[in-house]
Amino acid sequence: MADEVHQEYEVMDHLEAKFKHFHANTATLQNDIEEYKKCLAGIHDRQDKLTAAQKKQKGELVKLKEEVDDLVRKGTLTIRQKELYTAQIREMQKSLRKVDEVTPKTGSTFLWMLLGRVNVVIEKYDDRFFYKEQYERFKMRITMFVIPFSALLIYNEIPFLDLLFNAFLSYYYLTVMIREHIL
Repeated sequence: MADEVHQEYEVMDHLEAKFKHFHANTATLQNDIEEYKKCLAGIHDRQDKLTAAQKKQKGELVKLKEEVDDLVRKGTLTIRQKELYTAQIREMQKSLRKVDEVTPKTGSTFLWMLLGRVNVVIEKYDDRFFYKEQYERFKMRITMFVIPFSALLIYNEIPFLDLLFNAFLSYYYLTVMIREHIL
Protein backbone atom coordinates (compact mmCIF):
# COMPACT_ATOMS: atom_id res chain seq x y z
CA MET A 1 0.00 0.00 0.00
CA ALA A 2 2.77 2.42 0.93
CA ASP A 3 4.55 1.42 -2.28
CA GLU A 4 1.49 2.33 -4.37
CA VAL A 5 1.18 5.72 -2.65
CA HIS A 6 4.89 6.37 -3.25
CA GLN A 7 4.55 5.50 -6.97
CA GLU A 8 1.49 7.72 -7.23
CA TYR A 9 3.46 10.66 -5.75
CA GLU A 10 6.32 10.01 -8.17
CA VAL A 11 3.91 10.08 -11.11
CA MET A 12 2.32 13.28 -9.81
CA ASP A 13 5.74 14.89 -9.27
CA HIS A 14 6.78 13.84 -12.78
CA LEU A 15 3.60 15.35 -14.26
CA GLU A 16 4.03 18.54 -12.24
CA ALA A 17 7.59 18.90 -13.53
CA LYS A 18 6.38 18.43 -17.12
CA PHE A 19 3.63 21.02 -16.65
CA LYS A 20 6.09 23.53 -15.15
CA HIS A 21 8.44 22.95 -18.06
CA PHE A 22 5.55 23.38 -20.51
CA HIS A 23 4.42 26.62 -18.83
CA ALA A 24 7.98 27.98 -18.89
CA ASN A 25 8.27 27.17 -22.61
CA THR A 26 4.87 28.77 -23.25
CA ALA A 27 5.93 31.93 -21.44
CA THR A 28 9.11 32.05 -23.52
CA LEU A 29 7.05 31.53 -26.68
CA GLN A 30 4.72 34.38 -25.71
CA ASN A 31 7.73 36.66 -25.18
CA ASP A 32 9.10 35.63 -28.57
CA ILE A 33 5.74 36.40 -30.18
CA GLU A 34 5.71 39.89 -28.64
CA GLU A 35 9.29 40.49 -29.78
CA TYR A 36 8.39 39.28 -33.27
CA LYS A 37 5.42 41.67 -33.40
CA LYS A 38 7.67 44.57 -32.39
CA CYS A 39 10.20 43.62 -35.07
CA LEU A 40 7.43 43.41 -37.67
CA ALA A 41 6.13 46.82 -36.65
CA GLY A 42 9.64 48.21 -37.02
CA ILE A 43 10.02 46.59 -40.42
CA HIS A 44 6.68 47.96 -41.60
CA ASP A 45 7.64 51.45 -40.37
CA ARG A 46 10.94 51.22 -42.21
CA GLN A 47 9.19 49.99 -45.38
CA ASP A 48 6.79 52.94 -45.17
CA LYS A 49 9.71 55.35 -44.80
CA LEU A 50 11.54 53.75 -47.73
CA THR A 51 8.45 53.92 -49.92
CA ALA A 52 7.79 57.56 -49.01
CA ALA A 53 11.42 58.52 -49.64
CA GLN A 54 11.39 56.65 -52.94
CA LYS A 55 8.19 58.40 -54.04
CA LYS A 56 9.69 61.78 -53.13
CA GLN A 57 12.90 60.99 -55.02
CA LYS A 58 10.97 59.85 -58.09
CA GLY A 59 9.05 63.13 -58.06
CA GLU A 60 12.29 65.09 -57.81
CA LEU A 61 13.77 63.08 -60.69
CA VAL A 62 10.76 63.90 -62.87
CA LYS A 63 11.19 67.60 -62.08
CA LEU A 64 14.92 67.34 -62.75
CA LYS A 65 14.31 65.72 -66.14
CA GLU A 66 11.76 68.42 -67.03
CA GLU A 67 14.25 71.09 -65.98
CA VAL A 68 16.96 69.56 -68.18
CA ASP A 69 14.51 69.43 -71.12
CA ASP A 70 13.54 73.07 -70.55
CA LEU A 71 17.19 74.13 -70.48
CA VAL A 72 17.82 72.27 -73.74
CA ARG A 73 14.83 74.02 -75.38
CA LYS A 74 16.09 77.39 -74.19
CA GLY A 75 19.52 76.63 -75.60
CA THR A 76 21.29 76.77 -72.24
CA LEU A 77 22.35 73.11 -72.44
CA THR A 78 23.81 71.31 -75.42
CA ILE A 79 22.55 67.94 -76.62
CA ARG A 80 25.74 66.35 -75.27
CA GLN A 81 25.14 67.83 -71.81
CA LYS A 82 21.52 66.64 -71.96
CA GLU A 83 22.71 63.11 -72.75
CA LEU A 84 25.07 63.19 -69.76
CA TYR A 85 22.34 64.41 -67.42
CA THR A 86 19.85 61.93 -68.84
CA ALA A 87 22.31 59.09 -68.23
CA GLN A 88 22.73 60.24 -64.63
CA ILE A 89 18.95 60.38 -64.22
CA ARG A 90 18.67 56.80 -65.55
CA GLU A 91 21.29 55.65 -63.04
CA MET A 92 19.38 57.33 -60.25
CA GLN A 93 16.17 55.62 -61.41
CA LYS A 94 17.94 52.26 -61.34
CA SER A 95 19.08 52.84 -57.77
CA LEU A 96 15.53 53.81 -56.79
CA ARG A 97 14.22 50.54 -58.25
CA LYS A 98 16.26 48.69 -55.64
CA VAL A 99 13.74 49.91 -53.07
CA ASP A 100 11.06 48.01 -55.01
CA GLU A 101 12.96 44.77 -54.41
CA VAL A 102 12.57 45.02 -50.64
CA THR A 103 9.17 46.64 -50.24
CA PRO A 104 5.78 44.96 -50.57
CA LYS A 105 4.15 44.98 -53.98
CA THR A 106 0.51 44.84 -54.95
CA GLY A 107 1.24 42.90 -58.13
CA SER A 108 -0.11 43.55 -61.58
CA THR A 109 -3.21 45.50 -62.50
CA PHE A 110 -5.06 42.21 -62.83
CA LEU A 111 -4.26 41.23 -59.24
CA TRP A 112 -5.02 44.72 -58.01
CA MET A 113 -8.49 44.60 -59.61
CA LEU A 114 -9.14 41.09 -58.32
CA LEU A 115 -7.63 41.16 -54.83
CA GLY A 116 -7.25 44.84 -54.07
CA ARG A 117 -4.07 46.53 -52.89
CA VAL A 118 -2.55 43.72 -50.86
CA ASN A 119 1.02 42.51 -50.62
CA VAL A 120 1.36 39.58 -53.01
CA VAL A 121 5.08 39.06 -52.60
CA ILE A 122 6.32 35.85 -51.04
CA GLU A 123 9.52 37.07 -49.46
CA LYS A 124 11.28 33.92 -48.31
CA TYR A 125 12.86 31.86 -51.07
CA ASP A 126 11.77 28.57 -49.49
CA ASP A 127 8.17 29.77 -49.26
CA ARG A 128 8.27 30.94 -52.87
CA PHE A 129 9.64 27.56 -53.96
CA PHE A 130 6.97 25.74 -51.92
CA TYR A 131 4.25 27.91 -53.48
CA LYS A 132 5.57 27.13 -56.97
CA GLU A 133 5.70 23.42 -56.14
CA GLN A 134 2.09 23.51 -54.93
CA TYR A 135 1.12 25.37 -58.08
CA GLU A 136 2.69 22.69 -60.29
CA ARG A 137 0.90 19.97 -58.32
CA PHE A 138 -2.38 21.83 -58.73
CA LYS A 139 -1.93 22.00 -62.50
CA MET A 140 -1.08 18.29 -62.65
CA ARG A 141 -4.13 17.26 -60.60
CA ILE A 142 -6.41 19.39 -62.73
CA THR A 143 -4.93 17.93 -65.91
CA MET A 144 -5.60 14.41 -64.65
CA PHE A 145 -9.22 15.42 -64.06
CA VAL A 146 -9.74 17.36 -67.31
CA ILE A 147 -8.57 14.66 -69.72
CA PRO A 148 -11.14 11.98 -68.81
CA PHE A 149 -13.87 14.58 -68.33
CA SER A 150 -13.15 16.00 -71.81
CA ALA A 151 -13.32 12.51 -73.31
CA LEU A 152 -16.67 11.97 -71.61
CA LEU A 153 -18.00 15.21 -73.08
CA ILE A 154 -16.76 14.39 -76.58
CA TYR A 155 -18.69 11.13 -76.72
CA ASN A 156 -21.75 12.21 -74.69
CA GLU A 157 -23.66 15.37 -75.38
CA ILE A 158 -24.99 16.26 -71.96
CA PRO A 159 -25.65 20.02 -71.70
CA PHE A 160 -25.49 20.12 -67.92
CA LEU A 161 -22.05 18.45 -67.85
CA ASP A 162 -20.89 20.78 -70.62
CA LEU A 163 -21.99 23.78 -68.55
CA LEU A 164 -20.34 22.34 -65.45
CA PHE A 165 -17.12 21.70 -67.38
CA ASN A 166 -17.04 25.27 -68.73
CA ALA A 167 -17.59 26.69 -65.24
CA PHE A 168 -14.78 24.48 -63.96
CA LEU A 169 -12.45 25.64 -66.75
CA SER A 170 -13.25 29.26 -65.90
CA TYR A 171 -12.30 28.56 -62.29
CA TYR A 172 -9.12 26.80 -63.39
CA TYR A 173 -7.94 29.56 -65.73
CA LEU A 174 -8.70 32.28 -63.21
CA THR A 175 -6.79 30.40 -60.52
CA VAL A 176 -3.85 29.77 -62.83
CA MET A 177 -3.76 33.43 -63.84
CA ILE A 178 -3.73 34.59 -60.23
CA ARG A 179 -1.00 32.15 -59.26
CA GLU A 180 1.10 33.09 -62.29
CA HIS A 181 0.90 36.78 -61.40
CA ILE A 182 1.91 36.06 -57.82
CA LEU A 183 4.90 34.01 -58.93
